[in-house]
Amino acid sequence: MRNDIQINWQTPRVKAGWVGAIEKFMGPGKTKSESMIEVVALILISGLIFFRYKQVVIDSLLAKWQLAILVLLLLDLVGGVITNSTNAAKRSYHESPSSKGRFIFIFCHTIHLLVISLLFLNFDWYFLAFNSAVLFLGAFAIERVQIQTKRPLAMLLFMAVVGVHSFIFQLPTYLELFPALFYLKLFVCFLVTEVPAYGNQSHHG
Repeated sequence: MRNDIQINWQTPRVKAGWVGAIEKFMGPGKTKSESMIEVVALILISGLIFFRYKQVVIDSLLAKWQLAILVLLLLDLVGGVITNSTNAAKRSYHESPSSKGRFIFIFCHTIHLLVISLLFLNFDWYFLAFNSAVLFLGAFAIERVQIQTKRPLAMLLFMAVVGVHSFIFQLPTYLELFPALFYLKLFVCFLVTEVPAYGNQSHHG
């Protein structure tokens, strides 16, 4: 048995007002190192997105307002991958055995699918229906299996959906990152229950 790791399910108290609401949404009690990785990731990915999508503007494939919305969606997904991988988020969203809060979070992400379908795919209802069904059925499956099965099932669903996506949908090149980031964030990083484990030295590093 390892004695260099502590598990802490106790959620820290949050501040009052909108600052506390944001902290609660992001996961209260985040360590400095977790916050630093989030910031570095957003800076790096923002740079990569800029260099990748400036050609989209040059080639006039999208209007500037469309590009702005797409970049915001991608940054939300990238930030969500990192944030939902932190101990703080795991503790906040998985401290209750009830699935209600997690299903609400999943449902809110149908907005992403609607925006992509409506603004970038000429309202491709098949894209919207397929991905909504996969999202809800996959989330239900991950929530219902035993805890030791959640991670491998989430990885299986992630690989299967991304693979199938490449066969049945001919997405524009500027949307090529969306399916992978979308399901990575929700299936693998958000829905998988993981214990908030910390090194014995400090909970703040």
